[in-house]
Amino acid sequence: MVIVLVLMLSTAVLSLSAMQSSLLNERLAGNFRESVQAYNEAEAGITDFYQALVASSDGDDAELSRFIASEAAPPGHRIREAARANNGLGQGGAALAGLIRPGPHGSASKRENASYQLAFPAQQSVDAAGQFVVVSTGRFGSGDHQAEREVIAIFEWTSERRRPFGGLMSCEGVSVTGSGIIDSYDAGAGPYGTPADNARRSGVVVGTQTDGAQVQVTGASPIYGDVRSTGTIEATGSGSIHGNVLANADVNLRGGGVHVYGDVESGGDVAVSSSGTVHGDIRANGRAKLGNWSSRVNGSIVAEHVDSVRDPDDQVGGTITRREGGAGVSRLPSVASSAECDSLNVQEIYDGYRNQGVGSGALQLGGQGRTVILDDRGLSDPVNPEAEVFVSESSDGLSLARLDSLTLGGSANLQIGSPERPVDMVLVVDGPISLGGGGSFRIAGGSTLRIVTSGQFDLGSGISVGDRSPSKIDENGDLVAVLSVVSTYDDQGRGGQHQGVRIRGASDFYGQVIAPFSHVDIAGSGNLYGALNGRTISVSGSGGFHYDESFGELALEPVQEAGGGRPRLVNIY
Repeated sequence: MVIVLVLMLSTAVLSLSAMQSSLLNERLAGNFRESVQAYNEAEAGITDFYQALVASSDGDDAELSRFIASEAAPPGHRIREAARANNGLGQGGAALAGLIRPGPHGSASKRENASYQLAFPAQQSVDAAGQFVVVSTGRFGSGDHQAEREVIAIFEWTSERRRPFGGLMSCEGVSVTGSGIIDSYDAGAGPYGTPADNARRSGVVVGTQTDGAQVQVTGASPIYGDVRSTGTIEATGSGSIHGNVLANADVNLRGGGVHVYGDVESGGDVAVSSSGTVHGDIRANGRAKLGNWSSRVNGSIVAEHVDSVRDPDDQVGGTITRREGGAGVSRLPSVASSAECDSLNVQEIYDGYRNQGVGSGALQLGGQGRTVILDDRGLSDPVNPEAEVFVSESSDGLSLARLDSLTLGGSANLQIGSPERPVDMVLVVDGPISLGGGGSFRIAGGSTLRIVTSGQFDLGSGISVGDRSPSKIDENGDLVAVLSVVSTYDDQGRGGQHQGVRIRGASDFYGQVIAPFSHVDIAGSGNLYGALNGRTISVSGSGGFHYDESFGELALEPVQEAGGGRPRLVNIY
């Protein structure tokens, strides 16, 4: 009986111990669950606030108003202005701190005992104008048994005005296979490289607009700026990227000499499959893959998973954060199809000029060497004085000439204006333009030329610009392009011989090409200074592309005043 009682007592003790252990595990599981729920609430707060910011930028402040304390100015406008006041010294943070309404702001899931509360820190930690921090505190549970988690998000406001002239801007894709430098400079400050820091600046953007559009960098060209793709980015050459890489889909760095000196952000995966190096951070919504023993990331990685051929800690200089859903990289603005790409109003420009003036038929210059001048008085040809080009004044005060086609060959020289009689000329050409052979095309110093065409533009010999600058300030104080080619030609579905814009030859090109429906092929050995916009763009020559930052001032219409810009979620942690 004693033995039985001892066994029963031992069993009772074991049972009580097991029950206590089960209760402890249950409480731990419950606490963990509530902690996860609280974290979800904190993330929901950031999501709700971001969606409200986006709606505000489109002119709808209804959602944002429930977060912001009541004031006269629209809430989106107040946040933007306070954020721009942030200079890293806490002044912007102090201005922001009082904007968010105190108290819980509710729950995206509308569940009982679940809420989040937002706050702007009084001392902002981001040392960059236009960026600001939002802290979301999520809570789950009731009474004194309530879990609390915190999520910190970094936002920024993009430019108030659309800047379509940012460098190599395409609708459907960009291919860089050349070896020349791609960078930016400010023509208003002086010629390229004068002063010395007016070169290799990082203001250029190589970008796309359409969902799935690809940027390919397969040559040796170093890019001193950002590469932004609404699809994938493939870097398989030996060129370096001295800016940030941003893509809505995957980023593949496969070239042996690829070095990215900025950050890499991807809505998909980021793969470093070669011995290349990312000197900044990698933030991916999918996987980060280090597929080569010599692959290197000097910064940190935030991704859903990190794969490596060896221990990733040995290949990453910063921290590695594995998070469900990845880094939460925001998508770049995009359109669903090429039909929705920004046409930059080229058809309206062409139609407007096409309906003015008097047509002069086809102009073909060739044969013996001579200089033919076209100015506000018409055409002056010493060999053929009877040749006429009718010039009238356009509705915007420019000299306007209309042609059926333009061909320049032989050793003839066509000059727009003269140093003694400069002219601001619009040349409307309904058919093809072919400038090649041994002839030359010159824009005299002080003159400007806008070529508006519905035909192909083939430049084989180059256009010499007397001012040696792609832009200048006119007599009214407005920024204008010295040379611009505006094309409505649509070459989609046509062969290589029907490309809309071809720039070849060894001469430098100073100006702007706006051809939203055409492929723009840059294949010469001369340098191109200015800006390019095309349906697709390929850069395959040995000459460099130097974006004139002045073209960024040629912004189109502002976005709606209520929003005053576009918000972007930079990071969340």
